[in-house]
Amino acid sequence: MAMTTTTLSLWTAAIGRMKNTYKRTWWVRRVVPVFQTFANQTGMLSFDWCECEVRHHALADEDPENCKQKTRFANGLGYVWTGMERLVMEGSSEQYKERIPKTIDDSFKQIHSMFNMLKCIANTHLNSSFQTFLQTRVYDIQSARETIALSKVQMNDQVKYIHQQVLTTTIPTRPQERNKWLGVFNVVAYLLTALEAQVDNLVLLDDEQEGKIDVEAEEKVHVKLCHIIPDMQ
Repeated sequence: MAMTTTTLSLWTAAIGRMKNTYKRTWWVRRVVPVFQTFANQTGMLSFDWCECEVRHHALADEDPENCKQKTRFANGLGYVWTGMERLVMEGSSEQYKERIPKTIDDSFKQIHSMFNMLKCIANTHLNSSFQTFLQTRVYDIQSARETIALSKVQMNDQVKYIHQQVLTTTIPTRPQERNKWLGVFNVVAYLLTALEAQVDNLVLLDDEQEGKIDVEAEEKVHVKLCHIIPDMQ
């Protein structure tokens, strides 16, 4: 049902290739409907769209007094029922034209935003198990021309951030390209499965943080990360 709704909502827009598509036009007409429909049908995420502030970017700053100077915005932001950000999204170009330096800059910005999202999850679960935290992942979607890419970030047991591009696909714009919907659906299906696993992960982190599950002192998040992230005490 979610896939059918997505397809129909996109075909109700002007079908075919438009001569001029600004970045925001392409983003709103072709990318937003895919993921907003996903959110509406599954309830896994809530979204803010178009120049929304990445709150965790500010909260992860070591010097709160400087947060206002480092405000960061995204074209889309997905968060779970707790208000915790789990998916950051960026449209880096219009449909036909791409400036490679802009796309590269956006990629670095996205990765840094995911680092901060993961750091904020750690900051709110300092007494949780580090092993549980290692199963925590955050995600991003970046579009360039008609291509979207899904990536994820997590931390490994050497306390290093690991970034991985998981899937890429092309968003179809005409009925003749309908076979490309399989790639879009694959991205959506992967995201659904991943977020379902993250629900269980967040529940476990919360239970450990609240003391419902005992965690050895030396295995807690703040102990493992205090030498890497100095503001974790």
